[in-house]
Amino acid sequence: NEHVKGQRLAKQETLNFHNLLADRSRVSDTMGYRYFKQIGVPVPGTSFVEVSAEIEHVFQPSLLGLYLLVQKPNESWSVNNLGKKGGALLKPVTIDLLKFLGEDWAAYEAIYGSKTKLSDAQQKHIMDASRWVTNLSGSAADEEFQRYFDVDNLARFFAGQVLLSNFDGILFNGQNFLMTLEPDTHLIGFAPWDLDHSWGEFPLTGTLKQRIHASIHKPWIGKNFFVEKLFAIPSFKKRYLQEIQDQLDKHFIPEQLNADIDHIAGIIRPFVQKEPAPRPGKFEIAVNAEFVPQQDFDNPMDPNRPAHQIKRFINDRHESVRAQLAGEEEGVVITFDQ
Repeated sequence: NEHVKGQRLAKQETLNFHNLLADRSRVSDTMGYRYFKQIGVPVPGTSFVEVSAEIEHVFQPSLLGLYLLVQKPNESWSVNNLGKKGGALLKPVTIDLLKFLGEDWAAYEAIYGSKTKLSDAQQKHIMDASRWVTNLSGSAADEEFQRYFDVDNLARFFAGQVLLSNFDGILFNGQNFLMTLEPDTHLIGFAPWDLDHSWGEFPLTGTLKQRIHASIHKPWIGKNFFVEKLFAIPSFKKRYLQEIQDQLDKHFIPEQLNADIDHIAGIIRPFVQKEPAPRPGKFEIAVNAEFVPQQDFDNPMDPNRPAHQIKRFINDRHESVRAQLAGEEEGVVITFDQ
């Protein structure tokens, strides 16, 4: 509605178009949001769209390709996912999440990127939680932890992040996630955002083999203020490991996930095939369950780098996490210098 005041589409004032070019399978975002929704974590609404552009008398109609339309994080998102008005939605960017910066909200404002108007009580809750996290050492009383956080949400969210080896986010670079405050209690929770490098794809963090076998006990990369503090809380670690097991049994099931990939790939294949080479070929490799030999490149972000085979990652990740839970595999702690 930037140029036409009040204009909306499906009750949305602003639309986000994700071009999906970093993800050769084109399904990582959709599969990721679908997965988090199934485990009970809030997610934005999404839809595939084929986009073309035209400027009258200047630019002839031109096909831009397949995009993912993603619901913008705003008040509408908050109401849809938190059940009623009065909640809060933020999009922080920091590796020092919930580090205490004093009692003036101005010190937090730019870091936390509020997508809804925050009340004084909501600001205070975030600052109080930050003070508690910063002063946390050793074990923490369950009552104190539950005073500030939606513990079930945190367990589900982090179990999902870890199973998907999603390192372009809160486990590494402190971006691509949303933070929520419940309408009545202000309890802090989390939701995913921008999952095109999930399912073990992010090429800037270790090798594919390391991402497959990434540790479930120390899943963060480098220094990570909040996540390190969180995983040191015994009650959270116990709840998180229970959630890992539950998701393995009920949701992170290779046969089920692979069938979902086939279903989505079947829908978007005709649109991907309209795009220029090498996109259609890379797409077919990415959604193939059989190993496809590909030429490797030294630059992990090279546009011609091998297509990440998402089904093979899911199968291998499932086996690795099962073994880690059983004490049969240690898991790989990925370091920043890799």
